[in-house]
Amino acid sequence: MLHASKFEPGVPGEAWLEAGPTCTWAVATGAAVSTGQRLDPDAWSDPSSGVVLVHIHRELDGPLLGAGKRLRALLGQAAPEFAQRLAHDQVRSLEYSDRYLKSPWSVMLLSEFVRALVSHSSPDLVLTVQEAGPSPRGGASLRVSHDWQRPEIQRTLCNGSLITAGCGMVKFHSMAPSQDMMHSRVLAVHWVSGGSTLLYFDYGMGYWKAREGTGSFARRAGI
Repeated sequence: MLHASKFEPGVPGEAWLEAGPTCTWAVATGAAVSTGQRLDPDAWSDPSSGVVLVHIHRELDGPLLGAGKRLRALLGQAAPEFAQRLAHDQVRSLEYSDRYLKSPWSVMLLSEFVRALVSHSSPDLVLTVQEAGPSPRGGASLRVSHDWQRPEIQRTLCNGSLITAGCGMVKFHSMAPSQDMMHSRVLAVHWVSGGSTLLYFDYGMGYWKAREGTGSFARRAGI
């Protein structure tokens, strides 16, 4: 198929198929018709497929301490097979990747979720995050939801918080720039008995916001 950027060369007559400096020509060939299989989106949330879609609204709202228990209770209702495995199996290791895990609040929230998953085991955790960098606001990081500015503080507090939550060891992988990381936030749970369960968080730890007071995090913490 022949295409022209101007209308006139396509009309039979004196200017038909006439080339010129202001006219661009292109040739296209027809592609084979695809014979793919139709996807049924209604089957995506079918529990028999091993995939469970959980819509979270305000079920996890409340104090930070206990957020993991609320998540576990929610999964117990929406994904009973996963809840049964949590109760009778042990977690061998965890992997979590999140390019926005860059503030004390996000790490505290992840630690609460991890605590609920490893209540009777001490798995190793491979944590992949984007390296902390200068705050986009250009000022000091004063609140619990503000990003860290120094990578070494980010690594130290990530390790300490997650080990306190029940992890045996935290392997910290930092990546920069952020385009080297996948956009999805996935928590992979690897079981002692074999197999894995993948938890996909649509917005990662950034879905929930801290309800902070008027004082800065630095002053409240006595830093």
